[in-house]
Amino acid sequence: MAVRPRTALLAVAGLLLLTAGGAAASVAPAGKAMDPRTVALREKFFGADNVDARGNVRRDKVILSWAGVMTYAAAINGNVVLLDAWVPRGEHAGYVPTDPGELAMLKPSHVFIGHGHFDHAADAAEIVSESGATLVSTPEECDQVRARAVRDFADTTVACLDAAPRAAAPGTRSTLRALPGVAIETVTVIHSGAQAPDPTDRGGLHAPLAPPSDFSVIANHP
Repeated sequence: MAVRPRTALLAVAGLLLLTAGGAAASVAPAGKAMDPRTVALREKFFGADNVDARGNVRRDKVILSWAGVMTYAAAINGNVVLLDAWVPRGEHAGYVPTDPGELAMLKPSHVFIGHGHFDHAADAAEIVSESGATLVSTPEECDQVRARAVRDFADTTVACLDAAPRAAAPGTRSTLRALPGVAIETVTVIHSGAQAPDPTDRGGLHAPLAPPSDFSVIANHP
């Protein structure tokens, strides 16, 4: 199987919590109660002791809840976000007791995608379409998710925040202001290139990737 070079982001590479302490400010619109399903799911993912009756997550902790591979539901300074967006399928389905619908119902404000391989981003279009979250990734990956949202979910409203310039060179650093009270720096790197990006590297080709045991996942999420 040929491996294409992909540009990847070490998204949220340096998370700096700038404020701490105190109760979480409301993330629901003024005068509008949060969906009880969202409150229940936030309690499931972040712990009932960390979520108030309106579904707000406390600000004095950073809480990560694993959803499979490198996908995490995260509460950072009271902001609920997703880091990557894929729930395992195939023979690993059900290993983590969740699904894309639950991740969308968490009502994340942002979905951060490091790179566009299926096991990191294949559920992004569904999740942002159902939750209304802003996608944060490379412009190229935003293009792909938008196209899939239109094709599969008739959603033409996907909002994107570019985490790097288009066709950014490896090593490009960008600073994002996406979450209140949180500083985010991204670094553009090369991921899954068959050859080292540095032509002076005498190491030759990288070791081949071991193929997954269940090819149905790649067939469903090319």
